[in-house]
Amino acid sequence: MAPPQISENKRISTQSTPKDLESKLSLEQLLALRQLESFGWSLRFVRQPLFQDPVPIVIEGNGKSVGILQEDGTLKIDVDIDIRKDT
Repeated sequence: MAPPQISENKRISTQSTPKDLESKLSLEQLLALRQLESFGWSLRFVRQPLFQDPVPIVIEGNGKSVGILQEDGTLKIDVDIDIRKDT
């Protein structure tokens, strides 16, 4: 019997955010994201709480600021979100 394969950590990725995440955004959020991208922000991930609307999380290019894109496209920066650092 062959030894079990050791898998790599699939959380670590050098790829950009998958485009299917953007499909979870409202039109207002998508338009706001395009504006934020011109200032160095990017969509990091989309939380999907059970029975609730998706919550898009954006991060500033330097990684110091994190925010939530509200349903109406506004950015809420003063949030307490822990983001794992890529190693």
